[in-house]
Amino acid sequence: MAGPRPIGPVMPTPALDEAERRRVRRRCYDSLESELHYSPHRWLASMSSSRRRILISEPCSWDMDALGFPYLPYVWGVLKTHHEQHGRDCDDWEWLAPIYRYGDPDDLLRRRLDVPIDVLGLSCYTWNWRLQCRIAAAVKSRYPECLVVAGGPQPDFANPEFFREHPYIDAIAVKDGELTFTRILETWASCNRDLGSVRGVYLPDLGAPEGHRFTGPAEIPTVFDTSPYLAQADHYENFIRECGGKFCATWETNRGCPFSCSFCDWGSSTMSKVRRFAQERVRAELEWLALHGVTVLVLTDANFGMFPEDVDLGRTVADTFRQYGAPASFSYNTAKNRPEPSVAISKALFDSGMPYKHTLSIQHTKSEVLEAADRQNISSEKQVRVVRELMKYGIPIEVQLILGIPGDTYALWQGCFGDLMEWGIHGQYQTYLYHLLPNAPAASPESRRRWRIDTIERSVYLSPHLGFIASGSRIVEKNDIIVSSSTYGREDWVRMNVYAAIIKALHTSGLTQLVAHYLRWTHGVSYEDFYRTLVDEWAVQTWWYERLAAHFRAFLSEEEATEFMRVEELPSYPHRVAAFQWLLIRACLSLDSFFEALSQFLSMKYPHAANLESVLRYQKDILVLPDYDSRTGKSFVTDLDWPSYFLRGTGEHSLPDPLPASGGLVHVADKECSNGVDGFPLDWFGQTAEARWVTWIERIVLDYSCAMRGTFQNVALESAVLSRSET
Repeated sequence: MAGPRPIGPVMPTPALDEAERRRVRRRCYDSLESELHYSPHRWLASMSSSRRRILISEPCSWDMDALGFPYLPYVWGVLKTHHEQHGRDCDDWEWLAPIYRYGDPDDLLRRRLDVPIDVLGLSCYTWNWRLQCRIAAAVKSRYPECLVVAGGPQPDFANPEFFREHPYIDAIAVKDGELTFTRILETWASCNRDLGSVRGVYLPDLGAPEGHRFTGPAEIPTVFDTSPYLAQADHYENFIRECGGKFCATWETNRGCPFSCSFCDWGSSTMSKVRRFAQERVRAELEWLALHGVTVLVLTDANFGMFPEDVDLGRTVADTFRQYGAPASFSYNTAKNRPEPSVAISKALFDSGMPYKHTLSIQHTKSEVLEAADRQNISSEKQVRVVRELMKYGIPIEVQLILGIPGDTYALWQGCFGDLMEWGIHGQYQTYLYHLLPNAPAASPESRRRWRIDTIERSVYLSPHLGFIASGSRIVEKNDIIVSSSTYGREDWVRMNVYAAIIKALHTSGLTQLVAHYLRWTHGVSYEDFYRTLVDEWAVQTWWYERLAAHFRAFLSEEEATEFMRVEELPSYPHRVAAFQWLLIRACLSLDSFFEALSQFLSMKYPHAANLESVLRYQKDILVLPDYDSRTGKSFVTDLDWPSYFLRGTGEHSLPDPLPASGGLVHVADKECSNGVDGFPLDWFGQTAEARWVTWIERIVLDYSCAMRGTFQNVALESAVLSRSET
């Protein structure tokens, strides 16, 4: 397997003089104008008192906003551009500056409420729904005649009580928004207040059993030839300046998804034909965004790699990074059953030097659980081939799993992690709680009855740094989380969370991974059996297991509880951390007692493994801890050639015990650590003991933690005489 790439700064964006910037920008425009005969410099006339005003609100998640990477207002650009291109009487409307940052609603609306708002459009997701409701209520209170239209996947249009619970919302637009919103504006401009003629709209009808009336299937656009980024370029350049030059951008190359996963509501476009964008637009947008230094580019296609052209587009993203140093990060959803294109795209991006890891969004490995979720993954055999190819190129892998899928059990959940390890995936396992989206198939009354779904409403954050410090002025978003079903109860849900935390702390972060490898490769103990035994027979009796279980029970019972835990032993560390990070920190703070108890249990459980004590000592010695001084390195003794043993190990074939190493001395010379994506210097010397632990948490534990990052990699066996065992 190829080693990690050299650690260094991300390639800077080349300095371009103004003439060069104009040349590249003009090339982006020309590529569209030649095809579409469209000039992007069509702007509205100056404001007059007779013009109606539109405000679009699409706040990004407050996590991303607080981290300094807000999303540009893409929905605003899509709606505005479509209306200006295809609507009537466009000059009668003024589009106010959109809301796209997260914040206190009073602050967001302070200047915007100085003039009447005629139409308010809300783009609603799990990360902004409560804030959007506050914004809508404030606008409606100030301007009762304002038409408030909600779109996006969050408004629960099937709920008969929706309009009664949200009287400040006048209509819900479903599916793609641009055609529907243009029709709404045309109807409203004609002084017609009845939107019954506009298709794809839910309107209040409190006298009907459903609580609404539906105007019929929405009009769906099939031609996507005009780029909102290019059509509204001057506005977007202002937004980029407001963001300080660091921003996330949404990017589309198609819409729709042919699959029907029960947990998903892809803009209400699941189980639908994929509609593709004009390639001229797609590539022009990419160059424009890169020219402006996009930090994070998020491709919203449901299945990138589904089409042969996707591989070429992935290579174009890689070439764009080489030319501009942007995007600094590229996020996308891999095709669910096309492994070869996915590997080709990943290799192109990784080879470009872009900080990159391949995401396997498999949700679960067990077929019975996937079938219950209507999930169609590729076969496990193909998954293994994909993993082997990625490992051959040294591409880091992140696996995304969903905890709490109806149909899952505690035993199946344990088996899922065992499968991943047998496949050769030992990096990051990202486990997500099951968010029940209101319009996903799993949220239907039939599904709820069939699976006896039980939910709680809790706040779930993207970043553990920010989840617990929300000030009272912020709107804390909450989501429906499935915590029990017909196949598992609430206490099972607690055990599943604790098990995931232990696996991520002990195996993927490196505390016991080498021990598990040794027992698997040399003694045939499967990964699943090893960790099932370790957790259910040993860990369950420890104080820290009960602490983790109590934490998740509190999450079930306390409305304001979060997923994150405070490290009480380090009072100077201001943040909470994920449960697995808490366990990793606590184990390392008391490493001697942790390994003493672990050794006693494993020696009793596996007495036939003659070299178990030796591998436990090696595992403990190879962990990166705050007492390490990278200026001088570290040495420790070993009686066996463990460095060579683990270099040979593949997890696919059995290995004999390592060779004896008489007088063996392992020397460590690591200056930095890496997770294969980012590099971190091991430079905490000169700090107080507690300050070193805090720096260690930031360098080793947070974000993308893995064994590569938490264990020494630059090791060599010296001063040893190797000999083959007599046996």
